[in-house]
Amino acid sequence: MNSMIETVEGFIRRAQETWEDEACQERVEELKDRAKTFIREHPAGAVGIAVVAGYILGKLTQKGK
Repeated sequence: MNSMIETVEGFIRRAQETWEDEACQERVEELKDRAKTFIREHPAGAVGIAVVAGYILGKLTQKGK
């Protein structure tokens, strides 16, 4: 059990270090800007992608059906 806790703590620590990395934050901002531009230029496509993604996530999380 302790090794599992240590593994999770290590994962959280690495994720936090990655997020605090300035280059990572710049990449996230760039992706957000690109997504906003795509949505403005192709609103119907953005809605279509959201519908398909929601359908797939719904199927993946559905239990026992």
